[in-house]
Amino acid sequence: QLSDTLKGCLKARDLADLVRAHGSTLDESQLNSFLLCLARLKWSKDAREEREVLAALAAPLGEKVGSMDVGSVSNTLSTLAFFESSKKAWAPEGLVQSLLYRVESLLWTAEEDDFSAANLTEILSAGATLRSKVDGELVESMSRRAAVLAGDFTPRDISELITAIASLNAPAAPELLEAMGKQAVANAGLFTPRQMCKLFSALAKLRVKVDAHLIRAMTRRAMAASNEFRAQDVATFLWALARIDAGAQAVEEDFLNTFRRRAFATAGAFTPQNVGNFLMALAKLGAKFTADLMSAMGRRAAAVADEFNPPDIANLLWALATREVRLDSRLMETMLARALATAGDFYPREIANLLWALAKLGTKADGALLDALQSRALECADFFDAEKVAQLLWALATLGARSHTKLLDAMQRRALAVRGDWEASHVADMAWALA
Repeated sequence: QLSDTLKGCLKARDLADLVRAHGSTLDESQLNSFLLCLARLKWSKDAREEREVLAALAAPLGEKVGSMDVGSVSNTLSTLAFFESSKKAWAPEGLVQSLLYRVESLLWTAEEDDFSAANLTEILSAGATLRSKVDGELVESMSRRAAVLAGDFTPRDISELITAIASLNAPAAPELLEAMGKQAVANAGLFTPRQMCKLFSALAKLRVKVDAHLIRAMTRRAMAASNEFRAQDVATFLWALARIDAGAQAVEEDFLNTFRRRAFATAGAFTPQNVGNFLMALAKLGAKFTADLMSAMGRRAAAVADEFNPPDIANLLWALATREVRLDSRLMETMLARALATAGDFYPREIANLLWALAKLGTKADGALLDALQSRALECADFFDAEKVAQLLWALATLGARSHTKLLDAMQRRALAVRGDWEASHVADMAWALA
């Protein structure tokens, strides 16, 4: 009877009346039904009544946490995560922590098959969305359980689980990565473009060594499904791939040809970030910049030039300089004018990469731009790493720029502060620049 009544609830006020009438007598399954009902309602603009219902449900839910099974905990956390991500309604921190403690308890006491692949994925994904402090030991325990159950994970589960662990900034257990990698390879043909993008982006964020077999399996699947890749997917997948392939050399030329063609076909939908990231990824992978691709990317960059921000500008020009490809002179002027207009928003990596690119391409930079970037570099000098200090000094010297005395002093102090990270190339560049 209660479930039929819930189906008839059209407004939060109706649900609030039911919570007041039955809240103390509801079990965890019924409480979850109330949460799901609240989730399907069309929320008002200020969401005041909806938030009041959520707050009213929190107390009886908290009382029932200790008796919840795995499925109930998983469903509750997932629904609370939905409210936060889609409705901007935050669950009480105490309730979320109680649910996570219950997960920890269940991992010790529940039977091995009580946790499913979907449960593990949903719990970790919810924990990442709810921005709660998910204990590292809990992530490790869940990772071990997931590794045992790897054969049950679908492509969606794999990509969501690894994304959640990366979002939580938790270390990924080697046995989990190995097990999930094997399962991903075995089921590569079932991955969608979005799932491949999420998986590789998460692996890139985790900064782990990725097995060449997984890279080949995913890139071959991406080739087969290339017509399903949108512009955003093309740029995201290649960007992530360039970050995880370092040293693996597992990317095949056929894949690069396929993705160049797909980028050409979807170029009209590329954002400035897509343009910069895609070309930077191609450069990092040592791929060719074909004339037709560069023509398409140039047209798109010109069309959205006013939307380029500092990372986009720096990535675009760094990529071109790495492959020794020149932009159309008018587009280059547009990009440099945009760099000048946004100079105050540049950070060390972007300053160094942009100036390095200009020096590498032998491009004459406007004095106003050089002054603006040097002033900005001085403001954030304490955040330069060893590589970027060397790049900046080398680029300014190569460009023949009139270096600001205060900036040179600041960079020399910074170079000494990060001297433990110096490499031979950094020392050589700095010595040449300061000679």
